[in-house]
Amino acid sequence: MQSKRFLIYPLLMATGLACGPSALEPLPLEAEFTATPNPAAVAQEVTFVIQAQGTNLLSLQIEYGDGEDDLQSVVGSRTARWSQPHTFAEPGQYTVTAHINELVDTATRTITMTIDPAASAGTSIPRVFVVE
Repeated sequence: MQSKRFLIYPLLMATGLACGPSALEPLPLEAEFTATPNPAAVAQEVTFVIQAQGTNLLSLQIEYGDGEDDLQSVVGSRTARWSQPHTFAEPGQYTVTAHINELVDTATRTITMTIDPAASAGTSIPRVFVVE
């Protein structure tokens, strides 16, 4: 039977558990979550940005509220900045949620994203008045 320590040791190293007490001061878990532009048009690219800090970050996740989500691994990081583009196919309001996962804690931030139905066509029909 093959030893499992070769599978566990990289995880322990990434989390800092294999090296004993850390000389680094703990960082409080903090996060900012932004979306640009907001409001946006249907099919317009929106850039979501998570900026986070913590003693031992594991992952960043964005749930867009339209059935789509993205996940980024940041195992062992103390700070992270993640920029992720997304487009919405339908007009409406979406609650977009960011999850910042740390070894011992999780932070959640939300943004209400407005996808404007008036801007979704991409063109406008000019109004023409004929006066005789």
